[in-house]
Amino acid sequence: SAEAPVRDDVLQIAFDQVYAPNFPEAFGYHTLEMFKDMLNNPDSPVALKFIVAGQNLRNENEQPVIKGMAAAFYYKDSGTAQLTYLAVDEAYRKEGLGNALFRQYEQALVDWANTNEKGLQGHYISCQAPESLRHI
Repeated sequence: SAEAPVRDDVLQIAFDQVYAPNFPEAFGYHTLEMFKDMLNNPDSPVALKFIVAGQNLRNENEQPVIKGMAAAFYYKDSGTAQLTYLAVDEAYRKEGLGNALFRQYEQALVDWANTNEKGLQGHYISCQAPESLRHI
């Protein structure tokens, strides 16, 4: 599917409603400003893929409904990637959104492998709450 840049208001809402409540220990470490800088700076040594699941994400005339988000980093020098954040709003769980977000991360891996001279040397998934995992 065609990929559009993340709208600023969508990024803000995803950050406030999904990221911050689900990753309170990371809040302040990866800030919204840091995410924006990584998204807007092609010369950054780390590429960011910020994936948002929801409704009304592209039409600026409609209020977006954010259901989930994922953030993955690609480290250009080493050719490695890391899925660091993936969360679905409690109101939208059991709809397969976590799986859909993970599939988008897999597509990001393919894209990074095909568009960077280092390719993809490896990828990692960090888990801050292993007890919450049901299956991978």
